[in-house]
Amino acid sequence: MVWNETTQRLYAIGGQSLQIYKLKDWTSATPSLELEKTVQTPYGGLHDMSLVNSNTLCIGGRRAYLYDIGANQFTEMTLFASSTAIKSINYNDDTGELWYTDSTIPEGSQAWSTQTIRYATDRNGSAATRTIKVPDLDMYKVRVMSW
Repeated sequence: MVWNETTQRLYAIGGQSLQIYKLKDWTSATPSLELEKTVQTPYGGLHDMSLVNSNTLCIGGRRAYLYDIGANQFTEMTLFASSTAIKSINYNDDTGELWYTDSTIPEGSQAWSTQTIRYATDRNGSAATRTIKVPDLDMYKVRVMSW
């Protein structure tokens, strides 16, 4: 899930859909979230999402996409065309940098784990620019706190 302060919406990804929720009766005694829209994703198996900017989400799992909120459009990041297990993905639209974990080929003791943090500078490139190996540590997600 990702909260977008600008749009005042909560975005949730799961399976093959993106759900968009808006605040309902937020200043009342019974605030809630209301499902505003469900958007079919181009591919199933998506489960990670991060906010790129107020109009763009970065979504990963089986493959990876940028979702343009205003245009309601997905753009595939071809760097991940053969990935089946993106566990986390962070994208900087200003610099083109990506930090991510991918357990398409598991490296740890679990099918979901990796021992490598990956960095790339081209979302449509053919491989990571560099990797950071962390032996003996099963990782799932990596998050960028500040670009």
